[in-house]
Amino acid sequence: MEHAVDARLDQALGEAEALLLQRFSQITVADIAEDYLQKMASLGLDPHTFPRCSD
Repeated sequence: MEHAVDARLDQALGEAEALLLQRFSQITVADIAEDYLQKMASLGLDPHTFPRCSD
């Protein structure tokens, strides 16, 4: 029984991993930057007042 459960879990995890990787491949840094700017604007914050990774 344990082997059958493990096999199903492995299959489900493999499918989930493939879906995540496919979706991640569609996300760009520009998408993330735009989301960040929109979130900061919705909070009434100036995104340029926060340190950047390069600082």
